[in-house]
Amino acid sequence: MERLRRLEVVPPARPYEAGEELFLKGEPGDGLYVLTEGMVRLYRSYSGGKEILLRLVGSWEPFGDLAPGVPLVQGASARAFTACEAIKVPKVFVERAIKADREVAVTLLTLCGLELAYGKELVGCLLPVTTDARLGVLLTLLAERFGEAGSEGGVLLPPLTHFDLAAMVATTRESVTAAMRSLRHQGVLKKERRTITVLKPEGLTEVALRQVRATDPSPRSDTDVGQRKRAGDAP
Repeated sequence: MERLRRLEVVPPARPYEAGEELFLKGEPGDGLYVLTEGMVRLYRSYSGGKEILLRLVGSWEPFGDLAPGVPLVQGASARAFTACEAIKVPKVFVERAIKADREVAVTLLTLCGLELAYGKELVGCLLPVTTDARLGVLLTLLAERFGEAGSEGGVLLPPLTHFDLAAMVATTRESVTAAMRSLRHQGVLKKERRTITVLKPEGLTEVALRQVRATDPSPRSDTDVGQRKRAGDAP
């Protein structure tokens, strides 16, 4: 981003109120978005007014669909999850910067690589068989990326609904509710209305590993399973 600033192609960050749309699915992918503060929700709308949460975007993460030299439309909608600020660098400026300084191209490729890596981590949430394990992997990821210090030494998660969590692990809201109840009974987390606090972050990982071991017929060591989980491979 600093290289883009030196080329004078970066406009000031624009503030957005919570709930304000940054762009909608189907609109032209005409710029590079970078969040500088707050969180953004990427989602898709379906019939009946339902929305499916795809992922959350945090500070200094790029988002939106942009391909220099190729016309592209946004594959999802973006809405401010919290009050936030975002920079939008118009596509023509991105293309001009790439031609002027190849280090800019390297930087953009790095940003794209980080975004792909995050996508693989989210896909990794779908690999375990049971909802408890999927939810354990997802909540661990959310705690690492978006968690804030909470009471009792725990980690406070973004206020997501059970429907949001269900969409992210490809299951039903009822299954997530049952899995959350199980995690509460195990003392791993607590939930008050929409506030989720992870009391034992290491406990979430253990729940995921335990569920993987219970559903995997092949004998593997804990280390092997943990390495595969971290690498995003199938257990």
